[in-house]
Amino acid sequence: MKKKIIIAIIVLLVVLAGVGIYLFQFTDFFKSDSQLFGKYILKNSEAYAMFNNDSIKNIRNKRNNNAYKQKSELRVKNGESNYKVTSETEAQNINNTFTRVKVENNQDEVLNFNLVKNNNMVGFRMNEITNGYVEVKNSNFSKLFENVNIENKEMLPDFVNSADYLDVLDISLDDMKYLTNKYSNFVMDKTNKKNYSKVKDEKLKINDRFHYVDEYKLNLTENEFKQLTSEFFMELSNDSRFLNALSSKLKLMNLPANKVSVNSLSEQFREYSNKINSLECTDNQYMEIIAYVENDKLLRTDIKLIDGNAIEISYDNQSNSLNIKQQQPGKSNKFVKAISEKMDKLLGTIHEVQIETNASEEHSEIITTAKITCENDVEISYNCTTRILSEVVSTSDYGSSMKLILNELEPNQLEYAYNYLYKKITDIYKQRIDPIIKEVEVSLKIN
Repeated sequence: MKKKIIIAIIVLLVVLAGVGIYLFQFTDFFKSDSQLFGKYILKNSEAYAMFNNDSIKNIRNKRNNNAYKQKSELRVKNGESNYKVTSETEAQNINNTFTRVKVENNQDEVLNFNLVKNNNMVGFRMNEITNGYVEVKNSNFSKLFENVNIENKEMLPDFVNSADYLDVLDISLDDMKYLTNKYSNFVMDKTNKKNYSKVKDEKLKINDRFHYVDEYKLNLTENEFKQLTSEFFMELSNDSRFLNALSSKLKLMNLPANKVSVNSLSEQFREYSNKINSLECTDNQYMEIIAYVENDKLLRTDIKLIDGNAIEISYDNQSNSLNIKQQQPGKSNKFVKAISEKMDKLLGTIHEVQIETNASEEHSEIITTAKITCENDVEISYNCTTRILSEVVSTSDYGSSMKLILNELEPNQLEYAYNYLYKKITDIYKQRIDPIIKEVEVSLKIN
């Protein structure tokens, strides 16, 4: 009998433990305010699925061995000025592409050029510069130019990438889990129980509809935010997995190799950490982050600052859309300013960011749209359609054009060709593109 009682007690304890584990893992029964805040604020990471769901991954992979077309348009409206950059790509596959690019100002052409990728060769043609294609073997540029006296050699990438936004925003699920888990735990380790609170059954209006929500809050003083942010950047500077992933993405954007190396990025984050740590701060309330939850679903996240500004972030997985809205643009932020004064001015001009992307049911088309509304009637919009096809009828002039292959030139010829192209392209940029950028900067007051 005694043995049966002991067994019964053990069984009871196991059942209670199992129920407890279930309640902790799958309900909010035992969770603290900080754990609940972490649970729901992490749902913002679901927005990563905008460009990483199964449908989009399927289409991204199809480009490797299938024909496709891609058409994109970047438009900047600045008062009466209307600038537009359009690109149209014909591709037999991801390694055999031909792209036409055109820049316009109120329908007047500013410039146009062609880009080509032919397996391991990349090239361009701009009729104002050459009467054919200038090509280069797409590997180890530093070695090609190591014995050549050319300008800004250090600004060259290792090689030219023909990646688009789908490639840049392609993040593995493992990397996403690693980042969200590591840095949510980092924040929780660096904050205290007193920083967290919750409010039940609050009324919240979103898009003309009222919701009854639970609010999960994190409050930070200036000094707490300073310490958290400084240590966060220092942690990033030592995170090799993050640094390698970031470096690989920045290289896809053809940024200078010396600026996007792991060591360079690590040093940059360390510098950010030191700059923020040097700021004079107080123990006054500075920031409140609120996760609004209805029926276990995160509806919106607000970041409220003591100066009255607030940023609203919402992701709708039904429409696969992300919306970020700033309530009081134009205000400077001392922490952002410590990193970059120009970044502080730029972020201060933004009213709203809207992004939406969708794939067709048959996994043959992706349509992405983005819109940024800024101060002084400046509006930036982007739309891109990628369509998988059975075949593409090429309209490229590449095959019938003359070609100059830089790898086949003697060192003195290569030096002459590079410096000639560099000067021509730089002059065109200064005369036609730079004035457009400066005009927009003046309107946004970030010059």
